[in-house]
Amino acid sequence: MALCPFAVQRLIPENYQQPRITPRLVILHTAVSSAESLEGYWNSPGVVVESHFYVSQHGVIYQYIDTSIQADANVNANGFAVSIETWDGGDPTIPWTDAQLDAITRLTAWICDVHGIPKRVANGPYGSGIGWHNQFPTEWAGGPRTCPGPQRIPQTQNVIIPRVAGGNVPAPGPVPTPAVEFPLASGHYFGDIQGPDNEHGGINAQEMVWVRQVQQALQRAGKAPAHPGWADGIWEQPTTDAMVAWQRSVGFPVTGDCGPRDWDRLVLGRGGGSAPSVPAFPLPRSEYFGHKDGPEQSHGGYYEHERPWVKLIQQALQRKGYAPGYPSWADGLYEQETVDSVAAWQRDHMPHTQYWGQVWWDDWAELLK
Repeated sequence: MALCPFAVQRLIPENYQQPRITPRLVILHTAVSSAESLEGYWNSPGVVVESHFYVSQHGVIYQYIDTSIQADANVNANGFAVSIETWDGGDPTIPWTDAQLDAITRLTAWICDVHGIPKRVANGPYGSGIGWHNQFPTEWAGGPRTCPGPQRIPQTQNVIIPRVAGGNVPAPGPVPTPAVEFPLASGHYFGDIQGPDNEHGGINAQEMVWVRQVQQALQRAGKAPAHPGWADGIWEQPTTDAMVAWQRSVGFPVTGDCGPRDWDRLVLGRGGGSAPSVPAFPLPRSEYFGHKDGPEQSHGGYYEHERPWVKLIQQALQRKGYAPGYPSWADGLYEQETVDSVAAWQRDHMPHTQYWGQVWWDDWAELLK
């Protein structure tokens, strides 16, 4: 499979129905759309085209089809092209935003690297390289087109392709971290991504982490589907519906949004009478905290964003007398000393565990009391 590791995965039915391809072209498009994502359009009755990717106004990349599977956006080139649709707010004459340019450059470089596509302007309608939809309108568009637009074609030629060819690919930003306290300013809240400026729904990498925390808490509360892909960091109608169901269940005002009070109760488990004071377990129940060099489902501080959670575990072990008391011991890295301390605590408090030295959701609930 060829799924982009920094894209939001929204695989549509065609991903499982179309033939396999060997890509040798990347073709850029404009969607003439103000939508945050296009999977709703691709899945509409009567729509018979689709694209591998879409890049939103804010540079969020959505993937709908594996790049080794055919997407029907390029007429005669469908059997060997990867297509990238892009937001334009309904006006195809405007340029790509800076966030879009960075995202398209990163994505195009990744596609070229994965599939061995030459990092240069496409050398013909049946050749190889990087192009734009109306570069070969008969073969790629079925007739005259302006796509991707009068300002975006020069950006492709003068910005994106030179960056990709020269290795000047924007580096990923800082690793976004989960929040413990409510992370937004006064008057701001989490809600639908298409909402007003003070409504935050996942328009950047950091927001996506926070939205995912809310979504995972809704899953733990039994108000959302349990499969991991549901918590994708994008707040759309399914998240609103799950939030409404949760608010009704606890007697909170039904807004469908997540403000500070909702966050404290839902994500952190604070307040609300009998609600526990223990912070909510931050991982899916199929994963755990364990040695940092353990398997993929073991979270031990290998990535920086895991370390605040590991530090909470270590500090709890210190408070309960199962670890050295000096502050620097709680360093956020789950190594052998932490494994041993957890196992010692489990022998006294979780003697029937099957996973000595690991902190699963039930260990977390008991240890952090």
